Amino acid sequence: MHKGRCLRMRTIFEEHNIGKKYIIENYKEALRQLEAKGKIACIPLAEERIKRNGKVTFADDVMVTFPLKKD
Repeated sequence: MHKGRCLRMRTIFEEHNIGKKYIIENYKEALRQLEAKGKIACIPLAEERIKRNGKVTFADDVMVTFPLKKD
């Protein structure tokens, strides 16, 4: 669905959440995990974002890039 796209985190939530029971925090956690595994790239980088309670924050305006193909 998002291969090769660069989207704001909020846009990902708005496009994908239609008809689903997930909340925005579920999406942020999933994106944090994908970023930590190197599956997606984000701007700003995790190292540049604020940490709260030991977790890297994931603001609505973080840009997320999905690779074209799986490596």
